[in-house]
Amino acid sequence: MHCELKKYFRGTWQTTTFSAITRDFCKDMKDTTSLVYDVWAKHIMSEEIHCPAKGRKYDQEPYSISVDFNVSGINMEGRYKIVIIFRAYDQKNREKPNAACIEMPGDIIKV
Repeated sequence: MHCELKKYFRGTWQTTTFSAITRDFCKDMKDTTSLVYDVWAKHIMSEEIHCPAKGRKYDQEPYSISVDFNVSGINMEGRYKIVIIFRAYDQKNREKPNAACIEMPGDIIKV
């Protein structure tokens, strides 16, 4: 999984310096110290968390995410989106042909 924060500036989405990568999404779904678990997998209502697979469905409790962080010297206010790309790999670590992309828009405000 590759996650990247982009800022809307002068009519286009610009890359920022903020990104995150996880090399083993399935492992991170079960790791209570991982970002994947904290922002998503802990809200799956099943007793046992299974890796994503074709046709697999997850029942989740309703939840919202609030992100708070401190950045000194940079004006972060404005329109942003998080772009998350999921890629699958086979047993020989070759990338499979299809990827999934999720985009979540939002605004950053100074509090």
